[in-house]
Amino acid sequence: MRHLGALSPLLAQELLDELAGRLNAHAVRGAPLGYLRSLVVRAEAGTFTPEAGIRVALARERGKELATLGTASATANAPCYSSNHREHLEAMRKALSPKTNFNCQE
Repeated sequence: MRHLGALSPLLAQELLDELAGRLNAHAVRGAPLGYLRSLVVRAEAGTFTPEAGIRVALARERGKELATLGTASATANAPCYSSNHREHLEAMRKALSPKTNFNCQE
């Protein structure tokens, strides 16, 4: 926070994404915070260009989209159960019980 606090939230996220991308690629030699400091210096000088962080940001956005779709789909298809657990169990028992009467007479 000490290094990123003075930056805009968007730029700070870009720097964190870049750090994450570089860490994922095992391209950071030394301390990650030292690498982040160097990214902040480049950003303040106007020479920072995101490279590895682009994939990280895209993956995060894609994850959000999938989570939103999954939540909407799960909510739309969710069965309506009673909040009373006994009623719910009874409904399950009825659903699982044989519906056909097998009176076989030979």
